[in-house]
Amino acid sequence: MKRDMELVIRILKVIEEYHTSRSLSLSLEDEGYEDMIVQYHLRIMAEAGLIVIDDVSTFAGGQYYINGMTWLGHDFLDSARNEKVLIAAKEKAESKGFDFKSLPIDVIKELLTEGAKNLLECNEIKRS
Repeated sequence: MKRDMELVIRILKVIEEYHTSRSLSLSLEDEGYEDMIVQYHLRIMAEAGLIVIDDVSTFAGGQYYINGMTWLGHDFLDSARNEKVLIAAKEKAESKGFDFKSLPIDVIKELLTEGAKNLLECNEIKRS
C-alpha cells in the first residue's frame, strides 16, 4: 500500500476540526477513501509521531481511534494549511519529476516552508 501525503493532510484537518475530548473514529469513504486505506494511514501517522491513536483492533474490527494530534502534527498541518503554498509545493515537486503524494514527510515540510517564505516575501515586496 502506498502512502498518500494528501490523505495525511486531509486526516490532520479532520482531526483538528472535529476532535473532542473523546476518541475519534474516522471514516472518509464519502470522500473516496476506502476504510482500510484510512486505517493504514492512521497507523503510519502515529508511527511518524503526527497523531496519537488507540489500537482497539482486537475488539473493534481493526479500527484505530484517534486521541489527538501531536505538536509535530500541528506543525505539519500549519505548514500545509495555505492552499497557495500547498499548490506551489506540489508544482515544484512535479517540476522535478516527483510525485508529491509519495515524498518523505521531511521533504514535504521543506517544500511547504520554502513556499510559505516565498509567499511572505512576495507580500512584503507588494507592500513596499
